[in-house]
Amino acid sequence: MDTYFFRGWVKQDIADNAALAGAVEYRINDGGSNEVRTMQQLSTSHGFLKARLRMEQRFVDGADRMGLRLRPRLGVGFDLTADGRWSAGADAELFWVLRGNNVGSDTGITGLRTTVGVEYEVSENLSLGLSYLRQQDFEDGVPDEIGHAPLIAIEYSF
Repeated sequence: MDTYFFRGWVKQDIADNAALAGAVEYRINDGGSNEVRTMQQLSTSHGFLKARLRMEQRFVDGADRMGLRLRPRLGVGFDLTADGRWSAGADAELFWVLRGNNVGSDTGITGLRTTVGVEYEVSENLSLGLSYLRQQDFEDGVPDEIGHAPLIAIEYSF
């Protein structure tokens, strides 16, 4: 199943190493239900260590109700070149469902996502990234589902 999404962010730095942000995302799931998400997050950095805590409200087509999910993430990031235009990073993120989209659906920690990738800063406003993603969904009573995907990112800020 392929997934395509479009997301708009509003971000405010609250300290030299911390930012608050909010977003709205429209997600198209080829072969699955489409979804709208609203998100709020706190991001921090401590040298090469990076942390993020995201809260998501998920509105899935055909679901019983709005889902609520917490996504803590911890990673590393560092510059590859002296000018900082090339950088690399890796992280691990848990998916903690507080309320499923359907009555009776799983709650608790339901998945683990890990990524590793590189990013190139084309200009002050534009960056391009390429990453490898490994997604593991924890399933009760059956083997975990594991998926792999390349991620291509185009980020433009103004």
